[in-house]
Amino acid sequence: MAFDGITTAAIVKECNEALTGGRIAKIAQPEHDALLITVKQPSFQKKLLLSADASLPLIYMTEKNMMSPVTAPGFCMLLRKHLQSARITGITQPGLERAVHICVDHLDEMGDMRHKTFIIEIMGKHSNIVLVNGTWRILGAIKPVGRSKNRYREVLPGRDYVAPPPQNRVNPLSTDKQEFAGLLA
Repeated sequence: MAFDGITTAAIVKECNEALTGGRIAKIAQPEHDALLITVKQPSFQKKLLLSADASLPLIYMTEKNMMSPVTAPGFCMLLRKHLQSARITGITQPGLERAVHICVDHLDEMGDMRHKTFIIEIMGKHSNIVLVNGTWRILGAIKPVGRSKNRYREVLPGRDYVAPPPQNRVNPLSTDKQEFAGLLA
């Protein structure tokens, strides 16, 4: 099943309720385009699977463990450096877009509180997982994208994050009954 904006909204609501306030305990990259994040809450722990696979991008909570390589890939190591023990402050979706923002706070190496956002773009062959800092500068991406692959935006460390072009569709979850009926007519 392909993820559309409404499906993504349902997943975001479920993940936000279960994971907000939890701490990131483990980060694994079992596949070259997938991550498994373990989040600990005071009374339970959940695993969040994120995939940027071109044929089946997704995000969901699971109980399963997945085998990880002995040596973690570079993006996984970057995430461990920036997100290990970070507290999830919220999980949101911009409009009804197929993107999920996981906001986290953590202490940096100097003991100062820092804010980072972990962005999962669920868009078929253009899917990606990106980590940005508090000023929306890209720290890393599971699939770096240069100017030769995409003229609209580069997804490279050090660049400012530019969101994918919006779909500019009406949000059926925020329209009233009369407006929705008028749009259908």
